[in-house]
Amino acid sequence: MEACQKRLIPDTYLIVDPLVEKVYSKLKLEHPNSPVSAKKHLPEDELRDAAFLDAVQTSVNKWISDIARVIKLQHDRLASPSGGKPDDAGSIAIREVNFFIAVEANLLSVRKQLEDPMVQFALEALRIGRRFLSTVSFEAHVELPDNLELVQSSLLLLRDLPIHALLNATTVEEISEAVEGLFNHMRRNLRKARRYPVYRAAVLMEDVSRDLLTQLNKVLHPKEGSTIMQLPYADFELLTGICRELCTQWADSARQFKQQLRDELKHRSGQSAERVPAKMRFAHEPLQDRINELRQFRKQHEQFVQTLDKVFVVVSGKDGGTVSAAATATKNTVVAAYDKVL
Repeated sequence: MEACQKRLIPDTYLIVDPLVEKVYSKLKLEHPNSPVSAKKHLPEDELRDAAFLDAVQTSVNKWISDIARVIKLQHDRLASPSGGKPDDAGSIAIREVNFFIAVEANLLSVRKQLEDPMVQFALEALRIGRRFLSTVSFEAHVELPDNLELVQSSLLLLRDLPIHALLNATTVEEISEAVEGLFNHMRRNLRKARRYPVYRAAVLMEDVSRDLLTQLNKVLHPKEGSTIMQLPYADFELLTGICRELCTQWADSARQFKQQLRDELKHRSGQSAERVPAKMRFAHEPLQDRINELRQFRKQHEQFVQTLDKVFVVVSGKDGGTVSAAATATKNTVVAAYDKVL
């Protein structure tokens, strides 16, 4: 998890120029019994020293650039109309969660570093050295409290998203429970995450549907080369029937969630020009259609086999065992043809 977060968001370090560090260390030795203050302890000649002030300003400008890069990543993410493209890296929903956790960790680290005495000394030196542009720019570009509030608001929805219950599910029943848990979580926490865009919440559930498709495919193809069409008819009906119920469960929950998104937009009226997507596109829906087609095909095939059995029994009763053997051969030909279709 930690390594993944570091790939998503680069670490930010508030590194002080060696010249500034040298001046600070000297003052710390000269004033061991009190916190070093640029206002109290920095000599006038240092405050007029262009080299010293340039070194401080260079450090602060680098901090602004590094922090602004992370903040821009967050704002770009929230403004994006999509969650990302599926690839071999795994769940897009997991990436969404990990991204905001990584942003929070980065900004919390920056906040802690800003409390460091040497960092405070550098900022204070700029202020009293009349380098107002850099200090004002730092406060304007960083806006740390607001950006922390933004990411933490988003994490009220994302942090405890129970996506792993879905990704670890090995049966349709477990998948169904996971889907119910995911929609319940979204319904409970959407209002709390007031700064997480409504359309992003819709996109998030579209991303979750990709994970649903992945897990359903694993359940429906438990072994390489095997298909559900090779199951005994009763087992096939049971498994695909449960899958169909799961898809109906998703559709009902998604419909309710979409209405909640509309209600949430009304609650946030005036905050943004957001819209709920006219149609939420779920990756598992084509599989649902395919399952329905296969159920119809298997049903017709099963009815055909049963009809053959009835006909063969009647013929066998009239003409004896010789015709019965031929009838059995005919039935076996039908079954073999079905196997070739598979």
